[in-house]
Amino acid sequence: MSATTVDGQVFGVPTWRSMVSSAYICMRTDVLEDLGLLEKAQNMTSFSEYEEIMKAVAESEKWGYLTPMVASDNVGTCLALDGCYLGNDKFADASAYDQLGDLNRMIAINPDGSDPTVISNFESEEYHKMYEKMKEWYEKGYIYKDAATQSDAGGELVKTNVGFSYLAQGEIGMETAQSTTCGMPITCVKVLTLPISTSSCTKFVWTVPQNSASPEAAVKFLNMMYTDARIANLLAWGVENVHYTVKDGVAYFMDGEDATTCAYHTNDFLYGNQFLVLPWDGQEANLREVAAEEMENAQMSAYLGFSCDTTSIANELTALTNAISEFRPSINAGIASAEDYDAFVEKLHNSGLDKVIETYQSQLDAWLAKNGGE
Repeated sequence: MSATTVDGQVFGVPTWRSMVSSAYICMRTDVLEDLGLLEKAQNMTSFSEYEEIMKAVAESEKWGYLTPMVASDNVGTCLALDGCYLGNDKFADASAYDQLGDLNRMIAINPDGSDPTVISNFESEEYHKMYEKMKEWYEKGYIYKDAATQSDAGGELVKTNVGFSYLAQGEIGMETAQSTTCGMPITCVKVLTLPISTSSCTKFVWTVPQNSASPEAAVKFLNMMYTDARIANLLAWGVENVHYTVKDGVAYFMDGEDATTCAYHTNDFLYGNQFLVLPWDGQEANLREVAAEEMENAQMSAYLGFSCDTTSIANELTALTNAISEFRPSINAGIASAEDYDAFVEKLHNSGLDKVIETYQSQLDAWLAKNGGE
């Protein structure tokens, strides 16, 4: 709640869900099996091994029509996932950064609290390494040529036989979730687990509009979303025995139904309390208990709860958002030249990045002083 509370005022209620997010490489299981690479994929510990698999797919007579790697979303995001530095070869050398709630990823800080200095993320050595790796892969033909402008998410491109793999972030049960998205079995290999940060908590938030006609009733229903399993399952899976059925503590589609024919089916993490929602087909019945234990033992960012008041830098943020929208997709996809990257950094500073960093830094310093540096 501290992530959505400013000066004692609660501005929203985060969904109560598994917030231990990890970065995964998601690959078509059928392709891996056909090429005899499933075991190799499941035991990967480096991006060199991932590249070997992409190379095998690209050179395969049967599967060569698939682009080895597509972006995970429509802003060209490949390696540069939220809060992740994945430029080093070995997965063990991957690291995380805290965005301090900045959804544009222009702000970064080491989440372990060892150095409370706010930096320009796109100018960091770690971010540049990801760009260099993506550029190398793009030049080898492993990256979807339209990655910077694709309108579909990576899972949809895999589903429609355009791509073989993509990187994505998710919580426990990732393989089941991605297999459902892609409409086929997906093998997911974990690369990095991120600490829980303010951004984790503010990703999905429920609020009551200030012009709500019945705010008290809205809050009563909001309370039910977090406390009543009937409401939680209704919003996620629909009406029991109409949209889904339950077997041994797990929810399934009705006989003859699937994701393409069911009239109502969404996600378990969007509505109030995920821990009240029944696990879905392919997940273990005790998934929620396992996820709750994982949450109890999760690493927390040293800056969890910090939120920056950006009122004074609204104009700069608008200009920076425009600059990022112009350059970031092609940089993240490895399409941009080194000159384009330099032009991007220059435009960020001309758009007010220094003032934004100063604002974040001063407010963070004050927050740390107030909270005893914890």
